[in-house]
Amino acid sequence: MAQTLSQAFLSSPIKFLTKFAVSMDFSQNLHAGLQRFKVEDQLQNDIVISGAPAGGQDTFPAYFLPYSDNTVWQIRLGSDADIMFTPALTGCSFFVGGKRKNPMISHMNFQDESGGIDQERIDYNAQSLFDHAITGIPSALRKADYVPDGESAQDHRVYVIGIREKRGLASSKKWRMYRMKHDPMQKTVSEPPNCFG
Repeated sequence: MAQTLSQAFLSSPIKFLTKFAVSMDFSQNLHAGLQRFKVEDQLQNDIVISGAPAGGQDTFPAYFLPYSDNTVWQIRLGSDADIMFTPALTGCSFFVGGKRKNPMISHMNFQDESGGIDQERIDYNAQSLFDHAITGIPSALRKADYVPDGESAQDHRVYVIGIREKRGLASSKKWRMYRMKHDPMQKTVSEPPNCFG
């Protein structure tokens, strides 16, 4: 029996995300924390990962970290799922800190009066959230890390996905954060998943 797309994704997420230019649709009313998701081929090679709040066949658990303008969202990852999703970064910053078995992650966005990214305010909030004495200095992915100077963040959106190691004892598995880019028009992977935290 052939694997479903959800099964193929779960068996080797990095390989799957390197092969397919995956879209992520989080338009459902998803809340922060543990949710159910599915992977579907909506058209020929139009692979979409989306929330499935009602559950159902061929869904899987994953952590979800929402996004809102001028907001700090954070959650702590644990052992109830092996995958984490957050909406695409289009100027936002993503932070991960603490022990890799149960890290704190945050998706932040603040804008100045002109509508530009207020990185100073984002970094101030990150410093407040991640008490360095407890969690250590967090790994970060800021707008300057994925958008070339003078270019539009919309043209350089980056996806962040968290993957919990498959090897080792369940109690010692560590989380790794990966960044990736793809060209949705060409349906090609323009930057395969790279570990950054």
